[in-house]
Amino acid sequence: MATDLKRENAAALSTILLATFASVALIEVGLGWLLNNAGELSEIGIVALGTVLAGLLANIVPARLKHAIVFAGHRYALPGHRCNRLCARDARIDLSLATERWPRLFSEQMPDSERNPIWYREIYKPIKDDPVVRQGHRAFLLYRDAAAGVTLLFLAALIFQLCSNWIPAWGVSIWSLSFLFAEDLALLTAARIAGNRMTVNAVALALD
Repeated sequence: MATDLKRENAAALSTILLATFASVALIEVGLGWLLNNAGELSEIGIVALGTVLAGLLANIVPARLKHAIVFAGHRYALPGHRCNRLCARDARIDLSLATERWPRLFSEQMPDSERNPIWYREIYKPIKDDPVVRQGHRAFLLYRDAAAGVTLLFLAALIFQLCSNWIPAWGVSIWSLSFLFAEDLALLTAARIAGNRMTVNAVALALD
């Protein structure tokens, strides 16, 4: 299912990353230069090249690393590992009923490392095709992959800037770095919220 959702996200993901490239280019060279050279850029297929690069950026990072980036600070990254604590903060969920339905999952003695497989098998999998769950999963994958791509762009720009102090290279402006950092932070936050919401929504729907 994740493969199908990623395929559905392909156009939106490419748009986000291409818009990021364009924004950084605008900061670095200015609107006038871009407008004056739009014809040349079109002829060399810069949009097609950017689309390919966007796909590479989104898919070169393994899923495990993407989750570690989005849910930094958690030993077990996926929110399913913390579904008991996430559900406890959601007013829609009767925690006593959830504990009665899935005693192992909501037991405080259950190690976090073992909780996500139970959430996936007993809660998510039976209702994965529900429109709410499917849309939530799709949003999570979109923000996660976009965040991974922008994280790579930010790190590459930062390394390029640091190297420009020792080698004769054109550095990246602080404005571009600030833009990439702010966008990355926003996408990481959106991915984290979407992942947590998908996890809790699945429990709420499974209880109905």
